[in-house]
Amino acid sequence: MAKTFPFQILRDLAQESLQHAYEAVGQALAQERDAKEQMDKLQQYRYDYLQKLQNTLQSGMRSSAASNAQRFIDNIDHAIAQQQVKMKALIQNTAHKRQEWALARRKVESMSTLLARQDRKLETQADRLEQKQNDEYAARTHLRMQMA
Repeated sequence: MAKTFPFQILRDLAQESLQHAYEAVGQALAQERDAKEQMDKLQQYRYDYLQKLQNTLQSGMRSSAASNAQRFIDNIDHAIAQQQVKMKALIQNTAHKRQEWALARRKVESMSTLLARQDRKLETQADRLEQKQNDEYAARTHLRMQMA
């Protein structure tokens, strides 16, 4: 079984954190996309309603119906304004999630770098031990040959 080093545990945790951050960015982008679609629908509905209202006004409309139509348009405009506020907040949230993802990625890269250094250090130690053992074996062999 391979020995688990603290840097490996930290890197694994950072990798898990990176995955969560990646998923959070995806969710934020999906929310942003959905809000944009909702905004587009509201704006299209407003445009269509105004077109229909204009056609109705040309053929004649009572003043009470016209004032009701104006209140309805005001309500649609209010909904559009609310949606714009929501979209702004979602865009900021997405930017924040992207920053968190970038930070998590840098942590993983840092831990990977530290692990690579640790691996190189262990390899160097193993190489030195092997060289020492080879030198000792060669010295013993040489000594045996001289004694024989």
